[in-house]
Parts: sequence; structure tokens; C-alpha cells
Amino acid sequence: MRVIVKNLGLAAYIKLHGGQIVGSTAHTVTFESDTTGQEWRTAYANSDFSRFNSELINLQKLKKGE
Repeated sequence: MRVIVKNLGLAAYIKLHGGQIVGSTAHTVTFESDTTGQEWRTAYANSDFSRFNSELINLQKLKKGE
């Protein structure tokens, strides 16, 4: 099935876990996967990857304020 993702952190997570990219735009990445989008989002939310991405975004915001 096709899974369309807007969140770059989630897209990286899917790619790291074997998702195959079949297309992309400026705002989305499309994967071919046996796992549903909801299953990917749940797995990502429960992973350390999600926490890492959140901390990375916070650091980028801090850096912009320099």
C-alpha cells in the first residue's frame, strides 16, 4: 500500500525501517509498505527516534534565536 508522509522525522523512521520511497514532493514523501500509515505513526511516536527529532527541532529553534 502507499503511505504518504508529511513529517520528515517520520519519513526518516520509515526509511530506516525498510520503507521504499516511490515518490516525493516539496512537502511529502510517499512510501510503498505493507504497514499502514497509522501503524507507522504509532511505532514512531513510541520510539526514541520521535524524542530525538523533537529535541533536534528544539535545538534548531534555540539556534535561530542567537
